[in-house]
Amino acid sequence: MLDRETNITLGNRYTLNALSKTNIDFIGLRKLMYVLSSIVILIGIVSLFVRGLDPSVEFAGGRTYIVRLDHSVQTSDIRAALTPTLKSAPEVKIFGDDNQVKITTKYLIDDRSTKADSIVETALYDGLRTQIYCPYNL
Repeated sequence: MLDRETNITLGNRYTLNALSKTNIDFIGLRKLMYVLSSIVILIGIVSLFVRGLDPSVEFAGGRTYIVRLDHSVQTSDIRAALTPTLKSAPEVKIFGDDNQVKITTKYLIDDRSTKADSIVETALYDGLRTQIYCPYNL
């Protein structure tokens, strides 16, 4: 236990008096800060209208596939292999063991037909063809 008259310091010799002589005129700088804040907000609004919003798979939905391969894989390699065939970079995560991945894509997201499912599965296979070991030519 500490004695009642023990002096407790919350700093060291470098930081104890670091801000003791600081004098910032916040009231005098307020108009400048209003202008800077307005500029930052305006840039954000203009960016919103120019670029728009691109909701990720979590918000827009999409198709999810779990693929198991014969060897361990890197998610960046899978993503790079699938990007040309799926027209955008899918979300790729290791799912369980390091040879199994969960792939979520927004490719053909608005088409709910079974034909679209077949097209996406074919594109997925075409993109993963370099990652699949097959002793015979398909």
